Amino acid sequence: MPALISPIQVDPSAIDDLRNALSDAERALVALRSDPKQAAQLIRLYDTIVSQLEAFKSQDYDLRPEESRLESIDARMQREARYIARRVRASGEVDSLANSSGWRELREIADAQTKAQIKRMVITGGVLGAIFILVFVVLPWLFPAPPRANTTTVSQYAMEQKFDEALAFAEDQAQQVPEDPDIWIWLGALYERLGRTQDAEAAWVKANELINEVDFHNTRGIVRIQTGDYVAAESDARFLIEQSEFAANGYYLLGQALSAQNKYQEAIEAFEEAARIAEETDNATIVVASKLELQTLLQRGPAMGLTPTPAP
Repeated sequence: MPALISPIQVDPSAIDDLRNALSDAERALVALRSDPKQAAQLIRLYDTIVSQLEAFKSQDYDLRPEESRLESIDARMQREARYIARRVRASGEVDSLANSSGWRELREIADAQTKAQIKRMVITGGVLGAIFILVFVVLPWLFPAPPRANTTTVSQYAMEQKFDEALAFAEDQAQQVPEDPDIWIWLGALYERLGRTQDAEAAWVKANELINEVDFHNTRGIVRIQTGDYVAAESDARFLIEQSEFAANGYYLLGQALSAQNKYQEAIEAFEEAARIAEETDNATIVVASKLELQTLLQRGPAMGLTPTPAP
């Protein structure tokens, strides 16, 4: 990954775009395991952030906090380079990243990590290392995982509010990869957004046949936020909250839905509850994600009259 630039200054009018890109990248990192299709979008966001920082060199604003956030993102991406690279290839997004410097550098890191791991296994593991390579490298190559629908493109259309284009693409993907539950969840959300309630319910029934109910509500809540159906996303979040084992995930999703509706004080309370429960249940991912969301909201807090909830 490229070395970060030294402490710099930037035009305050442009800082919101940079901070939003950082927040989106941090959220994509958190969502990566539950939504592997975030991998390609994460790399695009990384390129955008690096480019913005470079462009702001000559302007007059202290960007050390933003550089620190990028350092954390960069370190996490390097640690998970091989996983991210596999997810990009599995999603069919390699061609779309052909001109991405972030993708080229991450791929080099991933390749180096793979070679280093194989070398260590051969040296220290002998026969066990050979078996590991057979099971986790050769066999997956000979018998690749089932194809996944390209929901990344659907998501991009939705974020641009091109819902008709998103629906047409999603319907095509559902025909090509009907075994992927995520594409049915996307279809349901898009049908719902376009007022086709019966079609939405039918798509969600199909999705529910392919995954468990908790994963269904978690994914549907995330998708509904992307389609702008924030109130409906709250209902998915509250379903998760009622399942005690997944309450932290539910409060985190609820905080995202409330924040998107500019209900900032309620969002802060939801993120605080998510962090509290996650700490009690050793859910490190939600702890980090919730605190990042809180940090982002509270940075803007004085202008909106926001305050953290007092400790008991």
